[in-house]
Formats: sequence, structure tokens, C-alpha cells
Amino acid sequence: MRKYLKDKNGDSINSAIIIDATNSILGVIEEHKHIDRICGTKANDVKSIEQNLIKENQKIYDKFVIKMNDGTEKKLYFEISSFFGRI
Repeated sequence: MRKYLKDKNGDSINSAIIIDATNSILGVIEEHKHIDRICGTKANDVKSIEQNLIKENQKIYDKFVIKMNDGTEKKLYFEISSFFGRI
């Protein structure tokens, strides 16, 4: 189910992490696994400040702004076209 691309670090739409899932539940689980991996912590240990849905170039993205335990903020982009709106 996971589709990792080494040049996709999630720092921008152009480098959005592609989530390849068959439905929204599995897709959200994959997003949280990536957040854990990228932030080096459990998703529950960081505070999501903002989450936005972005439609661009016929693709759908989730943009997260996360506040880390040390107070810094990190933006993460996920390309979610494969599962958005699928139950």
C-alpha cells in the first residue's frame, strides 16, 4: 500500500509524499505513519495546528502544519488523490 519516493520529503507540494491507499481510513493511517517517521515521534505527541485540503493540477493534497514538542513548526504535504473521498 505504501508508495515511498526518495525525493519526496513532504516539504512542499512539489515534493509531496504520495499516499497510495484504497480508502480514506487507510490513507489517514498512512499519513500518520509518515508524520511519526518524519517527526521522529508519535503523531499524538505533536500538535496539529492546521490542516488544509488543496486542489492543484487535478491532484488533491493535505497540508499539515504541525507544532513539534520543542515549539518549532513543520509543514508537511501529502498527495492524497488515490483515496480522497473513498470510504
